[in-house]
Amino acid sequence: MKVEIERFTENLLSTMNIERNAKLSELFKLASSANIIDSHVLAYEFSLDMLKGELFSPKIAIDDSEFLDDVTCHNVVYVLDNIGEATIDRIVISKLASTCNTVNVIVRGSPYEVDVDYEYTVKFFKGMERVKILSSGSPYPPLYILKLDRSIIEELNSADLILAKGIANVEAYVDSYVKGLTLENVNLIFGFKAKCPNLAETLKVPQNSTNIARWETLLQRGIINITR
Repeated sequence: MKVEIERFTENLLSTMNIERNAKLSELFKLASSANIIDSHVLAYEFSLDMLKGELFSPKIAIDDSEFLDDVTCHNVVYVLDNIGEATIDRIVISKLASTCNTVNVIVRGSPYEVDVDYEYTVKFFKGMERVKILSSGSPYPPLYILKLDRSIIEELNSADLILAKGIANVEAYVDSYVKGLTLENVNLIFGFKAKCPNLAETLKVPQNSTNIARWETLLQRGIINITR
């Protein structure tokens, strides 16, 4: 299934006219819309045809993306989620690498469902300058602070900007937050599809909508209630 998803996304991208000088905000919207890829979400079924529809006509609910065009950053962290959408994430990361000193890409340490892992990502980003691949050290989502190595937490805390993909990273960070573990004074922005009915209801957004949300925005919308 992973190979099929990757090939489909590559072929789909070849039909799209993505401007070389596109804004970071527009590219991250596209990457966030691609978060429709998933295999094990309650009350959610995915097909490759859905991806085509989302990339050409994204349905955006929360949109904090304009912040990305104003932020100045030297050290960026990009947290990956699923295979396939990583093909589009690579475009965003290339844009970041062209203007930032370092882009640290953090992924799960070992395979889980259709998520990318460390071994896959090292090969996928081979040769890309200013990009460093880091492992979470476990099969848990990279933003599950409770399970992260101290060295990875330090990389996150030192970042000027963190872009994190997928609902698993949202839920993992929320769980860490309610247990008293958070990152220190970072600009944290999530890009995800509200595939889960519970998540959509909590945030008061349509199910399957695309969301580009700062952590502060999610707090204001009551994201911590999703764990109750």
